Amino acid sequence: MLNHLKSHALSYSLAAAVALFFIGQAVISNLKNETNVFAPEPVEGAIDVAPVAGFQVVLEQKNLELIAENDQLNAQYDLLNGQYGRLHKSNYKLNQENGHLHNANFILNRENGELHEANFTLNEENSHLHQTNGELNKENQQLQQQIQRLQEIIKEKEDLTQNQKRELGQQHQQLAAYARAIDAMNAPKKEVKETVQKKTKTDAGLVQLAKETLGVDVTVKECQ
Repeated sequence: MLNHLKSHALSYSLAAAVALFFIGQAVISNLKNETNVFAPEPVEGAIDVAPVAGFQVVLEQKNLELIAENDQLNAQYDLLNGQYGRLHKSNYKLNQENGHLHNANFILNRENGELHEANFTLNEENSHLHQTNGELNKENQQLQQQIQRLQEIIKEKEDLTQNQKRELGQQHQQLAAYARAIDAMNAPKKEVKETVQKKTKTDAGLVQLAKETLGVDVTVKECQ
């Protein structure tokens, strides 16, 4: 845009100069034709150059206006050029910042890729752990069932042991009762045996024992 304005101002200046050149040539040619340089006429036949001078003044005024407009356009060009320089500098800084942001974005994308890979690995490990946990839960259920069955078996054995203990206790009580009964039955025999042993130690005892047990009288004679 700046170059366009500058070329536009130069075109105006060149157009004005060309116009002045051709107008000057036309005026000179007209003067030659009317005054006839080779056959000069009397002074009273000369043309009035006042209109030409006025036209020249108009052209000079137009040229001054064009020069002023050109100066104004140049000032606008300088202003726009300064703005362009500032914008170019700002754009350069923005490009630098964009480069830094691009580098930072590249680093973040790389870190994001690494985190994505790590997350994928963790998901795989989590899947394996979940599968292992399921297997362990299944084994735990089986162990719980086995433990429950063992507890039932232990309880059954304890109940059986208690029953056996009660039966053994009853058997011991019965055996003790039998032992007491046998002792009671054997007690008179023991007393009789002791009495017999005492009585057989003397002759008088033997006689008395025979009379008590057999009902006969026994006479004991002394040996000569």
